[in-house]
Amino acid sequence: MTDTAAGRVRRVALVTGAAGDIGRATAALLGARGWTLILTDIDDAGGAGAAAQLREGGADAHYHHLDVASEQGWQQLQAEMTATWGRLDLLYFNSGTSARTPLNADGLQDWENLLDVHVIGAFQGVRACRALLDQASGSVVVTTSIHARSGFKDHAAYAAAKGALEALTRQLAVDCAPQIRVNAICLGSIYTTPWDLATEAELTAIRNRIPLGRIGNPGDVAPVVEFLASAGAAYITGQTIVVDGGRTAWSGE
Repeated sequence: MTDTAAGRVRRVALVTGAAGDIGRATAALLGARGWTLILTDIDDAGGAGAAAQLREGGADAHYHHLDVASEQGWQQLQAEMTATWGRLDLLYFNSGTSARTPLNADGLQDWENLLDVHVIGAFQGVRACRALLDQASGSVVVTTSIHARSGFKDHAAYAAAKGALEALTRQLAVDCAPQIRVNAICLGSIYTTPWDLATEAELTAIRNRIPLGRIGNPGDVAPVVEFLASAGAAYITGQTIVVDGGRTAWSGE
């Protein structure tokens, strides 16, 4: 897609999980930098609302329903992106879900859902978008979590999914080279809407585990995604950047 007024190519970004706070913040930053935005989610009201808000601010933003666990959904989106824009410079895979999975829980539905959304979803996204990303020498950024590196009680499936995403990031960086770079961001405590249910005592306990002394916010994440998609990160691939205020670096002593 060419911005004829400026006489330059306009970069295109696909942001999944765009109805959430982190997806919105990242889309807002990229939109302010002149990117064309394709926002996806299963929360149609939230995703369409995010796109509308961005358009009101002058961004070129479009919303499309997408279940990242659906192969057909990815195929349909890939066909539409090819026909409409013909390029993709960034796939920010930011979709996610969570559930407690204690060892004595019955059934595997939560395990299957978590692995489908996080791991299979990311794999399918890269596979579907690879040709477009390759043409643009684009990049992929995947959201993972410090659950991949530290144990949190009763979150075995979530930890396994996020750990698998870090391994998948490294593998995809090899498989997609040299044209496409693939990196991940490993998030610590980032204050998003669900945190509104936390008590002040709970929030204080979390702050006390973070060397920087505060819980992060979506605005701390968006610039890292932008950097990894930029020319400044041209020699970075297969890496996971930890964005946690130092939480996983601290022994607690």
